[in-house]
Amino acid sequence: MYFTGENFGNTEIRVSHKILGRVPGALTKKKEELKPEDETIYYQRMAFCFHIKSMSRMMNGEEVHLCIGGVRSLNEENLYARKSPEKFKIFIGWRVKVCSNMMLTNDGLTGRLEVMSDADIYSSALRLFQDFKPDQNLRLLENLGRTKISQERFCQIIGRLRLYQALPASQLRELPKVILGDSNVNAATKGYIENPNFGLRGRDNISCWNLMQLLNDAAKQSYIDKFLERNQNCTDFAVGIQKALNGEDTRTTDGF
Repeated sequence: MYFTGENFGNTEIRVSHKILGRVPGALTKKKEELKPEDETIYYQRMAFCFHIKSMSRMMNGEEVHLCIGGVRSLNEENLYARKSPEKFKIFIGWRVKVCSNMMLTNDGLTGRLEVMSDADIYSSALRLFQDFKPDQNLRLLENLGRTKISQERFCQIIGRLRLYQALPASQLRELPKVILGDSNVNAATKGYIENPNFGLRGRDNISCWNLMQLLNDAAKQSYIDKFLERNQNCTDFAVGIQKALNGEDTRTTDGF
C-alpha cells in the first residue's frame, strides 16, 4: 500500500534446514503413538525479499534497485509455550543488481521486532518505510566511491580486523563495533584478489564502495538470521573507514 503504483519484482525466498516436529496437542504422545496428523514440518529460518523495478538507479557504475524484505527465525521461539511476542526483522535498502548485495543502513532495518499480531507487523513496516529516505541513503552510499584505499591501507584494515576479536572488552568499547567473523574477513580478503566486480582487477587501489561490497559479499555466508545485522555493520564500517581516511573520525584512525 505504501508503494502503490510502483512495479514490483518477483519475491525471492530462502529457507534453512527442515525440522520434523509435532503439533501442540501431541506433545505428550510417544513417538510410536504419533499419527500423521500429529506430525508437522517447519523451516527453522526463512528470509524473503523483492525489489521495486521502477525504483532503479545507477550507483558507482552499477545498477541498484530498492529492495524490501524480512526474516523469520523460529529458533528464537518456544513454539509450545503460551502465546508471547513473536520476533521478526524487516528491512528496506538498495541492492546491487550484479551480485544481489544488500546495502543496509540504520534507518533501513528494524532489528529485533517483537509483535503480537499481523497488525503490529503492518504498523512497524509503515513506520520503517516512512522513516527511510531513499535518496539520502543513495547519496551516502554513492559517496563511498570517491574515497580510494591503497593496497597497503587495505592490508592494514584486514590486519586490524583480525586483531579486533582478540582485544579485551575494555578496548573494544572504545572502538567502532565490528560483528564480522574470521570467515567473513577471510572471504573479503580473497574477494579483494578474485572478485570480478569489486576486487583489485589490476588496479592500484579500490574505493570504500568496493570495500563495502567485498564485506557485504562475505557477510552473505552468514546464517539467514545473522546476515542483516552484519550487512548493516559492513555499511557502517565502510563509512567509518571513509571518515577516517578523510580526517573526519580520529577514533577509526586510531583503532584501524
